[in-house]
Amino acid sequence: MIGITTGDPSGIGPEVALKAIDAIEHNNILLIGPLSIINKERRSLGISRIPEVVDLGDSVEIPFGKPSKESGEIAYKTIIKAIKLLKENRITALVTAPVSKEAISMAGYNFIGHTEMLADAFKVQRYAMFFYSKKINIALVTRHIPLSMVSKKLSIQRVYDTITLTYEFLLRYWKVLQVRERAVIGVLALNPHAGEGGNIGDEEGKIILPAIRLAKKDGIDVEGPLVPDTAYLTAVKQARCGFDAFIAMYHDQGLIPLKLLEFERAVNITLGLPFLRTSPSHGTAYDIAGKGIADHGSMEEAIRLAILLGSHRKGTVPPLRHEGHEEHKEKEI
Repeated sequence: MIGITTGDPSGIGPEVALKAIDAIEHNNILLIGPLSIINKERRSLGISRIPEVVDLGDSVEIPFGKPSKESGEIAYKTIIKAIKLLKENRITALVTAPVSKEAISMAGYNFIGHTEMLADAFKVQRYAMFFYSKKINIALVTRHIPLSMVSKKLSIQRVYDTITLTYEFLLRYWKVLQVRERAVIGVLALNPHAGEGGNIGDEEGKIILPAIRLAKKDGIDVEGPLVPDTAYLTAVKQARCGFDAFIAMYHDQGLIPLKLLEFERAVNITLGLPFLRTSPSHGTAYDIAGKGIADHGSMEEAIRLAILLGSHRKGTVPPLRHEGHEEHKEKEI
């Protein structure tokens, strides 16, 4: 059973969720959100059939197009309900519609993102944000933090964990994802020109390269640090990308090329969780909310991928290291 949250009711979450579900016609779905909002959106879109709904019971009128305390409260409650359903084994996979961190903050919650909240709820220390598409796959070492904090948050262990989590995921699902059985992973540098031998930053030599060497010792086919401004060219110029996945050091380094190439179809996957979690790669899109014109392609792909991966979820690929290399073990904040 797959649980699908409706996300921020002021955004396009309910719209793309209902459109995607209607296109897929899959039976084993629980839709998680306020029934009143779901029914209103369903009637507006002319959708007659909806799956079973886990109703939150909120009937407050929420305007489209802007974050609010009320919309943040509902969005947060849908995630809490989804976590409860996962822990009760009523659902085995989760697809989350987009939420607004600003709105959830306005409701009084300390919310960094779905990824961190789910990892914390299930006591997972080793996890990563991964984006899948037909043309390019990207994992992020750091996620939703200020650019000024990226260098401070990088560590050998964090880069290494992102490489190994990506490898384990691709190894487990390589047939489904249509990547090489022995995945080739490219690790991006942080600085221009990969640091120019330390002349434009030393993170490559002190952090990224040691992590790559550790991964190579584990038998992973990994290359880098790659010069960031040319690393993605094979994904654009060749029929098959030279790498099965890239490891980006920060959010925009990975997501700008991803969205340029596959905005309507890319899927966000949280690696390391004890269940499958996917989501569309876009946000709440307040500017078009309530107009019925949102493209549901990424949401549909997220649901389809959750179904497909779930059907192939057999056995377990053991993590290479749960505890990390002792000489490089560090506490992450």
